[in-house]
Amino acid sequence: MEPYHLAQDFEEPIDYKLSDAMTDCRHENQRQQDPYWIGVPNCRSRFTFRKQVRGRMSSDVHVSFDEVARRVVPTSKKDSSNQLLFFGCSYTWGEGVEDEETFANQVTSRLAIPVRAFNLSAMGWGPNHVLRLLQNRNEPRMKGIQPGSGVAIYTFIDDHIRRVFGNRETFRGPSHVNDPYYYLRDGRLVNGGSFESGRPLWSSILELLAHSELLSYFHIDLPLAGDQDFVLFAAIIREIRDTLKEKYGINTFIFSIFPGDNYYASRLLPLLQHEGVEVFDFSEVDIDGLMKGRNLLFGNYHPSPLSHRFYADLLVREMRKRSIQF
Repeated sequence: MEPYHLAQDFEEPIDYKLSDAMTDCRHENQRQQDPYWIGVPNCRSRFTFRKQVRGRMSSDVHVSFDEVARRVVPTSKKDSSNQLLFFGCSYTWGEGVEDEETFANQVTSRLAIPVRAFNLSAMGWGPNHVLRLLQNRNEPRMKGIQPGSGVAIYTFIDDHIRRVFGNRETFRGPSHVNDPYYYLRDGRLVNGGSFESGRPLWSSILELLAHSELLSYFHIDLPLAGDQDFVLFAAIIREIRDTLKEKYGINTFIFSIFPGDNYYASRLLPLLQHEGVEVFDFSEVDIDGLMKGRNLLFGNYHPSPLSHRFYADLLVREMRKRSIQF
């Protein structure tokens, strides 16, 4: 059975659901374009997560957005020609932590040279979302990225496999049926639009299964990831790397596995190596054991500020070890 992630709350294990609220920066036009891109340009907001049943606070932070609604990286140097791009999901975006505490900012502040950093991530994303972002012509969220040298880091967690092929757990979210859908035809990656338009029947079935309380109770997820899903995933990562190089001149692409996310790593690594992808594999790092549970936010399975600092240290150390150049 595949891992089933729930927000951890040892005092109230049944109260695992979270609700979020922003005091500002909600922009419905932006959310209609991309429901995961929650900010508005040049805005700063208080962002809270609470337990839905008891109302207890899980996190209470402030988030800042730049001129195109990207999460701000405070130590980024706007006048630097060295570019550092961060891609990923809510881990990279920094759910539940302050702007200064995200690992994107922590990495940027630890480098020996000044860099202009861009946090190009969103809550709920997988590599299929990143590829759509890069393939979109005149994409406003890529504003300011100059053709030339630079480094891009994609941070992986196990959930990203499911977001690529779309399973029952993925479709529990209200927007995932419209997520980017890619598939392979004779070994070639094809853009199939969205899950709803590209495979409507199977997506409708998964939407129905997604709301089954019985399947949720027994932690049953369908379908399970098959070999073809890992091949597809690796092909999308290869396309992200190649698009960054061809379109933006970013010559160094790093696929980094977040510490402890090792359920799929052994099946994925050989395929990424076959594609020639540079991999930082931290999957065997027992972050939960090392931090004795302090690696997660209260009642939330997202990394704590301590985890962000720890992961930033791992990234920077590995970049130095491999002599990564901008």
